[in-house]
Amino acid sequence: MSVSQIASYKPAKALVALAVAGLFVSTPAMAKTAKVKKTPATTSATNVAVAVPQGVKLTDILVQGLQRSDPSAVFGFLPVKVGDTFNPSQSQDVIKALYASGLYEDVSVGLNGSVLVVKLAERPVVADFTIKGMKNFDKKEVSQNLKNYGFAQGYPYDPALLEKVKTELQAMYADAGLVNAKVTSEVKEQDRKQVAITINVDEGQYLKIKKITVEGNKAISTGKIRSIMELNKNGLFSWYSKDSRFAPERFKADLDAIRSYYYDKGYLDFEFTNVETPETADKKGIEIKMAVSEGEPYYVNSIALRGDTRGVPVEEVEKFVKYKQSAVYSRSKMSDIVANVSRRLGDDGYALAKVDIVPSINKSTHLVDVVVKVEPGERVYVRHINVLGNSRTKDEVIRREARQMESSLYSAERVQLSRDRIDRLGYFSEATVETVPVQGANNQVDVNYSVKEVPTGDLKLGLGYSTSDKVSLSGSINENNFMGSGNSLGLEVDTSSSSRNATITTRNPYMTKFGVSRDFSIYYRKYDASKLNISDVKYTTMGVNLSFGVPISERHKIFLGINPERNKVVLASTGSVPPSYEQYTQGGDTFTTYALTAGWSYDTRDSGFAPSRGMLQRLNAEVSPFGDVHYYKASYQLQKFVPISKYLTLAFNSQFDYGKGYGGQSFPFFKNLFAGGIGSIRGFDSSSMGPTQTTQTGELAYIGGSKRVIANLELQFPFPGMTKNRGVRLFTFADLGGLWSDNGADGNPILDSDNCNVSKISFSGCNGLRYSYGVGLSWASPIGPLKFSYGIPINKKPHDKEQRFQFQIGTSF
Repeated sequence: MSVSQIASYKPAKALVALAVAGLFVSTPAMAKTAKVKKTPATTSATNVAVAVPQGVKLTDILVQGLQRSDPSAVFGFLPVKVGDTFNPSQSQDVIKALYASGLYEDVSVGLNGSVLVVKLAERPVVADFTIKGMKNFDKKEVSQNLKNYGFAQGYPYDPALLEKVKTELQAMYADAGLVNAKVTSEVKEQDRKQVAITINVDEGQYLKIKKITVEGNKAISTGKIRSIMELNKNGLFSWYSKDSRFAPERFKADLDAIRSYYYDKGYLDFEFTNVETPETADKKGIEIKMAVSEGEPYYVNSIALRGDTRGVPVEEVEKFVKYKQSAVYSRSKMSDIVANVSRRLGDDGYALAKVDIVPSINKSTHLVDVVVKVEPGERVYVRHINVLGNSRTKDEVIRREARQMESSLYSAERVQLSRDRIDRLGYFSEATVETVPVQGANNQVDVNYSVKEVPTGDLKLGLGYSTSDKVSLSGSINENNFMGSGNSLGLEVDTSSSSRNATITTRNPYMTKFGVSRDFSIYYRKYDASKLNISDVKYTTMGVNLSFGVPISERHKIFLGINPERNKVVLASTGSVPPSYEQYTQGGDTFTTYALTAGWSYDTRDSGFAPSRGMLQRLNAEVSPFGDVHYYKASYQLQKFVPISKYLTLAFNSQFDYGKGYGGQSFPFFKNLFAGGIGSIRGFDSSSMGPTQTTQTGELAYIGGSKRVIANLELQFPFPGMTKNRGVRLFTFADLGGLWSDNGADGNPILDSDNCNVSKISFSGCNGLRYSYGVGLSWASPIGPLKFSYGIPINKKPHDKEQRFQFQIGTSF
């Protein structure tokens, strides 16, 4: 309530008072205060009760002592009413009920004849609440959190709760690095049992880490220890990550990380002998001083499995209990053994199996004998599968990816496979799974899948610049999870000086309950290659693409489809057209094809959003047996993601394309592939790498090709200060690629402008492979995937065009 609302309180608002009071019935602070003051009130009630030896039928109830609220609000808390027979023993019940409301600091009960007299002293109410001096946090958000905590305007005032609020705010600032912040309060009493509270915050300044020293370390260098810590002294990206600001919680986490690192290197006797964080003389900074005792490393002498595996073949469990004799004892490797053994037992339904590492340490020899003790317990069944965190995506979209069924035997493998399939949907930045035992049952668990949704409706806007195409614009509206159904619907429009494209696409990944998918698109494209200085040719293409995907296993899927298309080609009459194009169009300028398509995919990636492990393979074949053009084309793509460490991922992508005409025809040039730019070979301008021909007017034209090789290698790592954000990553890369053409329409090899045979696949020589290397940034932004790169070409051929800085919206690798 505001001040005016409290001042103008009327009996009609008694229900509002009851509702507000209800918020504090379970408030811990209120219950504690009531308990402290209950003794004198109870004594008063007892004295009155002695004077009335028998029960009395109540003719009225009188409430006294209220200054702010209406008496009718009290009646809702009383366990008795007019007309009831009141017994002296009921006094305690009345007092308890009123104290439990949290609204009164003193209560007494008595009888005046047949009238029950209730005397109350109200708790003060917070009439006004203000936070001053808070700049580094959102005051509205903090005030809302305090309201949830039970402290806000219109709520009863409790001094103990105010002190707790100040302590929590102080801790909040300390955790953020403002360790010198001071939080004080002012309480001003007002009339009608009201108070005005002001919390004053002096935030102080962030303490910068001026120096970090480590003493006593011999086996592990100070530089390595510093690299383990998140806190840093004026690092390269400290201006962004704020890691040079001292924060007690982050420092505590750093100490734990250092300790874990030593344990992983076998130093089981490691300890910090001294840790100090003194302020600098000017009070603006802080020093971190650590002294350590490393001890000597321990080595594994033996490792053995103990316990009953309950029907799981012992040899299948023992294969996970392997450790090289005399190798350094590593706690993280021991944790891996526990995880692998638990997973194997879980595959047979032992979800609650206990797996413990029991080391026997010999301090004199520094050898450790390890026993892996297993207690499988009972086989476990899944009671419920719960989906959490999806506010937009329908449950069924997530549940249909689950391979662990309810009321069936628990399988760790199926649970993990389900998590991976959910993450591969690409709708979530994070997907986790938790197995929770059911209380009161030793053979049941609930499986909870938790997701964090990302925007799936992409409004993509592209702005590009190249020396040839100048400024280009592209835009699309794609909803990959239309109304949370898992279906996709999109409209894509591209426009630049060289092209005009419009495409409508739709996808239903579960056209049938067995997981048969349907993809449909209709498109219209106009392309003027002369604007890119590639060749003086204009294309108009209209087509429809329909395909169906049929799953044949959990990871394998085959595709079948049809792609009718009409192409119209307009060659310039000025003689600025590549000879191979002119030769192909001798029979006309309009070509209709009816391509049949087939494909296969294999996907084991752990995520469709930002993969860190697994692979994706695709094989697509296309043949046009009908229509004006006869050709075939095959494409194979392999992506592989290998986690090198917790934050480093090695990503590899390769693409192989091979196309050829048949039946006396050559591969249609309007189906040619091109290379250069993001998505193929970075550092080279888009579509400006590969075979060229000189036109009759002496101009150079890029003709593309039907055979292509592309390989990309990336080392991906988090952006400094954003290690937990999978959507923002830096990378270094190395690319290679080559492009070759089919024979000409006359059946002879095509020679380029330098008289090089570009129909022959060659990895070196005049039309050999090109290479590049560089650095880049990928960002899953709200408007779609963004990728920036700076590439330096290697083995550049005379007519290849460079474009070192490039960026693109909507690219995937």
